[in-house]
Amino acid sequence: MNIDKYLVPNRLLEKNNNTEEYRKAKLIGWSLIIIILFMLIGIPINWILSNKMGTYINTFMTIPSVCVYFYFKRKGNFVVTGNLIATIVLFQFSFLNTLSLQSICLVFWWSIAPISAFLYANKKSGLIWSAIILAVVFIYFSVPFFGYNYPNFSSTQLSEIEALLFDFNAILFYFIYLLSIIYIYETEKDALVNRLVKTNHEMLTQNEEIRQQQEEIVAINDHLAVKNVELDTVLNNLEYKNLKITSSIRYAKTIQHAILPFSKKINSFFEEHFILYRAKDIVSGDFYWLEQKPNSNTIFLAVGDCTGHGVPGAFMSLISFSILNDIVLKQNISSPDMILEQAHELIQNALKQNSSNNADGMDIALCAITRLEDKIKISFSGAKRPLYFTTPLGKIESLRGTRRSIGGTNRKTLKPFNVETLFLEKGSILYLTTDGFADQNNKNNEKFSSLHLMSILSEINKLPLSKQKKQLEITLDKYQEGTEQRDDITVLSVKL
Repeated sequence: MNIDKYLVPNRLLEKNNNTEEYRKAKLIGWSLIIIILFMLIGIPINWILSNKMGTYINTFMTIPSVCVYFYFKRKGNFVVTGNLIATIVLFQFSFLNTLSLQSICLVFWWSIAPISAFLYANKKSGLIWSAIILAVVFIYFSVPFFGYNYPNFSSTQLSEIEALLFDFNAILFYFIYLLSIIYIYETEKDALVNRLVKTNHEMLTQNEEIRQQQEEIVAINDHLAVKNVELDTVLNNLEYKNLKITSSIRYAKTIQHAILPFSKKINSFFEEHFILYRAKDIVSGDFYWLEQKPNSNTIFLAVGDCTGHGVPGAFMSLISFSILNDIVLKQNISSPDMILEQAHELIQNALKQNSSNNADGMDIALCAITRLEDKIKISFSGAKRPLYFTTPLGKIESLRGTRRSIGGTNRKTLKPFNVETLFLEKGSILYLTTDGFADQNNKNNEKFSSLHLMSILSEINKLPLSKQKKQLEITLDKYQEGTEQRDDITVLSVKL
C-alpha cells in the first residue's frame, strides 16, 4: 500500500520522490496525523481527569487540525502549514495538556513551536517563533515575582501525587511527540539517502553503459573513417576511370559524326535539308547515310536505327554504315530491296548470328532518288521504317515499308523486302525518321505516336525546312518536358 498519497501534497505525487521537498512533505504529513491522534487521545484523558475545558477545547481544536491537513494536501504550502502547526502546538498542547499555568511542563511544550517552525516552515519562521517563545518564557518566570499566582484549569483540586503524575504524563507526551517526529525525520532521511544511493548507482551504471557505447561509437567512427578513406580512393579511381571512359566515348562521338554526311555534301544534292539528330547518350545508335552510285545520277538516302543506344548502338551504326557503303560502292547493287537483303546477310555474317545468340540488327528507311527530265523517281524499301512525303496538294502521305528488321534473326524463311516506286514533282519533301520521335513519352507516359508526327508535318510542311526543324524541336521539347529522353531521335528531311 502506498501511504505517500495520504501524506504528500497532490502536486508532489507525480514528481521525483528523491528530493528534500518530498521528504519534508512526508514529515509534515506524519506530524499532522500525530497531532490529530494526540487530540483524539486527549479527549478521554481530560474527561477522566475532570478537565472539562480541556475536553471541549481538544474536541474543538481537532477540526482546525484536520483542516490544516487537507489544506496542506491540496496546496502544499510549507511556510503557511509550518506556522499553523506551530500555533496549534503552542495553544493546544502547551497548557491544555498541563491543566495549569503553574506547571513547568509548559516550557517543554512551548519549545515545540519554534522546533516545528524550523522543521516545517523555514529558517525565518523558526527565528521569529524562537524570539516569541523566549519572550513568553521570560514573562512567564517574571510574573510570579509581582505576587501573581497562575490559575488551575482543572475542575477539581489535584493532590500532590496526582499533579506529579499529570506532569509526568505531560512530559511523557512531549517526549513521545518529539521522538516520533525525530524518528520519522530520520527514517525519511535514511529512505531518501537510500533512494539517492540507489539512483546514484543506477546513474553510475548508466554512465558506464554510455561510456562503453561511446567507446563503441568511437571505434565505429574510426572504422568508418578508414572505410571512408577507402571509399574516397575507390570513388576517385571510379571518377578517373569514368572520365577516361567518357573522354573515349566523346572521341567516339567525334568519329561517328565524322563518318556521317556533312551538310555541305547533302546541300550539293538537294535544294534544302534539315537533320534533327539527338543521341540519348553521348553516342547514338541512329545514323543517316548519303551516297551516289558511281557513273549514275541515282542518289541513295537512308536513316537507320540500330539495336540499342549509347556505345553498343554506336558500334552497330558504324558496322551498318560500312556495310551500306560496301554494297552500293563495291558490290554495285542499286535496287533498295536488294541492298537491304544483302545488308541482312552481311550483318548476320559479321556478328556470327547463325552460330550465336546475338540478335542485334537495325531498322532502316532507304530511298534511291533518280532525277528524270520532268519528274524525280523515288524507289523506297523500308525495314520497319516508313517514308513520309508531300503531295502536290501539300498533304503528307507515307509508304510503310516491310515489317521485318535487318539482322537479328536466324529464321531461314523471311518475308522479302518490298520496293515501292514514286514519281514526285520538284519541290516535294521527303521525311525519313527513326522511331525515337514517335516513341518519346510525356510525363503521363503517353507516346507521341506516328499519327501525331504526321499531323505535325502536315501543319508545317509549307514552311522552309530550317523553320520546320525549329518547330519540331519546340514540339518535342514541350512534349518531353518533365521526362527523360527515351531513345535516340533522328529526323532527316530533304527538298527534291
